[in-house]
Amino acid sequence: MYYIIEGGKRLEGTVNASGSKNASLPILAASILNSKTSTLYNIPNISDTETTQKILTILGCKVSKKNGKMLERNDIQNDELWDTSRIKYVEDKLY
Repeated sequence: MYYIIEGGKRLEGTVNASGSKNASLPILAASILNSKTSTLYNIPNISDTETTQKILTILGCKVSKKNGKMLERNDIQNDELWDTSRIKYVEDKLY
């Protein structure tokens, strides 16, 4: 398939691409590995990302949204993430 464009008019402008759920979820999950603040842009407001943000908050991250970006600060140590009592705590909070 190909397109033939005829005419002498120039095409110009900008397009804002919406955030992708399939890209956002693993990025949100990976951000917990950073010991500093992560700034994420264009995270879609859908139930999947909201649930992931809730999990991050339960785990001890500070999540805030402002002006189209999300700030996530991780105050927990990575070895604490794998503590089985913390995993059970998350399960209890979600269900």
